[in-house]
Amino acid sequence: MPDTAPAAPAVLNRDLPPGPRLVVVANPGDDHRMVRRLAAVEGPGRLVVRPTPGGRVSDLALDILTATGRSPSALLADRIPTSDAWAQAAAQLTADQTRHVVVDRAHRLPGDALELLADLGRRAGATVWLIWPTTEDDKHVPAPLRAFRDAGYRLDAIDFRAFMRDLPPRRAS
Repeated sequence: MPDTAPAAPAVLNRDLPPGPRLVVVANPGDDHRMVRRLAAVEGPGRLVVRPTPGGRVSDLALDILTATGRSPSALLADRIPTSDAWAQAAAQLTADQTRHVVVDRAHRLPGDALELLADLGRRAGATVWLIWPTTEDDKHVPAPLRAFRDAGYRLDAIDFRAFMRDLPPRRAS
């Protein structure tokens, strides 16, 4: 009888001491089920960020602040410098006791944004989950691991089934 148990996640650099954690969730073909799943996991202590398509590094900080409940129009009207926006985002995540930051369609983020996201997650003490759609033609897309590895993250790569198991839906209060 074949073994139907899900495969264990591929763990990279297991030799690093416990610390910040990055989980890259493979989402082959940009599976539409992920949208429902992200809605189910969002809640207190869990932030789901949907980056602005084609956005810049500064846009990601605003996307994070918007995901925390801040008004996008007020943020734009304030015209805060990018470094201040990232500092505000880190402070907000800490104040909200956010333990999981899930970034949908992370393959579209610029490399500089990944470095700032790694710093943000480390400062807030949050696990960063990157939803990373994969297709046959995305061999040109660089793996997002370097910025996180350099920041001392433990790196895991999992599939959709493991994501459903590892970050279960939030419980209704």
